[in-house]
Amino acid sequence: MLRFCLFLLLTINAQAFAGNEIPELIPAEDIKVTGSANPYEAKVPILLIKCSDYRLNDETDDFMQKRGLKDKYEEVSMQGGSLGIDHVLRPELKDAFLVQLEDLKNLRDIKMVILMDHVNCDIFKDIHGSKHTLSYEAEVELHSHHLKNVKAMILEKYPDMKVEMLLMSLDGSVDTIKD
Repeated sequence: MLRFCLFLLLTINAQAFAGNEIPELIPAEDIKVTGSANPYEAKVPILLIKCSDYRLNDETDDFMQKRGLKDKYEEVSMQGGSLGIDHVLRPELKDAFLVQLEDLKNLRDIKMVILMDHVNCDIFKDIHGSKHTLSYEAEVELHSHHLKNVKAMILEKYPDMKVEMLLMSLDGSVDTIKD
């Protein structure tokens, strides 16, 4: 029952393999996506964690397609993306994420997590008490903090996992957040 309740906190869209190029962070030999007549047996080695904000669904899909990842990843949407996971006032979101990550790693053989936040996030503004518009630099700094915390959380549990941190602007452009 607990796993079911935690599952309801997250949105998961399983996506099937299509056979295009793979991201630079994962060597081709590590990406052996397999299809199956039984969707519970398919292996999809990339997990995208993103904010649930409806405004950037198309832009996110376009970005993943341009990277050659169309239909090659699982997707979990959480309010605020990394902030939702790293939110000290809502530790149940972190717990839900860790359960999902463990389940998906075991079910889909996840080898890489892509953490994608976006600027002008309403949840982000609410949590940080910032109802006014922040500068891009200030948003990058705040998002970087939470993205790095979530990356560390993932690597603590799965040291061999590859983790990429991204920040999307409202126009769909994406910046990589460095360690």
